[in-house]
Amino acid sequence: MHKDFDYKSYKIIYSCCVDVSKSGSFMEHIVGITEAAILANVDITVWATCRRHKNESLELFQLNCHKWILRFSKKKYLNYLYFDILGAIKLFSLSPSDTILYIRPNLFSFVQLGIAKILGFKVILEKNGISSEELRVKGNWYYRLVQSLEIIQIQSATRVICVSKGIAEFYSNTVSTPLKVVPNGCLSLIH
Repeated sequence: MHKDFDYKSYKIIYSCCVDVSKSGSFMEHIVGITEAAILANVDITVWATCRRHKNESLELFQLNCHKWILRFSKKKYLNYLYFDILGAIKLFSLSPSDTILYIRPNLFSFVQLGIAKILGFKVILEKNGISSEELRVKGNWYYRLVQSLEIIQIQSATRVICVSKGIAEFYSNTVSTPLKVVPNGCLSLIH
């Protein structure tokens, strides 16, 4: 998380559209950002989704912070859809004046972003890659669709944290949203 805001005076909702029953690099990144927030004494709540009848990864389970893990279905994409909708509904119970939504979206996460923008939340979008480039092999129409979806997500945010300079440079000529390079998305929290 980047220090454009005084994080200690805000509650942070880290909304991760990731299946947290899995392990690996997705989880290491989520755990790393959450641990950095905990070390910096930032009030952080992790929102995530997990397949029904599964448990979140041991690393996430062991973190000493508030969590809301949605276990709705055995189908990953159905969970993502319900997570986006129910997360947006939960935003109505929070104050935009003292809450920052730090969101790690999937390609089709728009409800939380849209509601957060309408309600006046500060929204930090985490970009870990360039999905349109990663999916270019699926065809030109799909590439263009994904590229458009990514740009809409970025334009809906207050700030975008890119985990590499290459990602920030890729989007810098396309969007007006401020982009910041913060490796792992969290180093500035622990300084």
